[in-house]
Amino acid sequence: GDEYKTHQAPALSVHAVGTAEITEVRIMKNSEVVDTIKPDKVEVMFEWKDPQFDSGREAHYYVHLYQTNNEEAVSSPIWVN
Repeated sequence: GDEYKTHQAPALSVHAVGTAEITEVRIMKNSEVVDTIKPDKVEVMFEWKDPQFDSGREAHYYVHLYQTNNEEAVSSPIWVN
């Protein structure tokens, strides 16, 4: 994980290559799903910005991937102050 300070919405840059087709990518903020992408591809690449970002509140973000072979992957968290 990592931690940094910002007054602007952080941009999460996601690039993942699965061992099978990636069926769902969940963007998590403070342990809640805030966005879901359904790529149905082995490789995904996109950038995501938090439309509800509040620079006065701490938050942590991470990405959770699901594949067709029932395997999952979870990124390390990023804490934003």
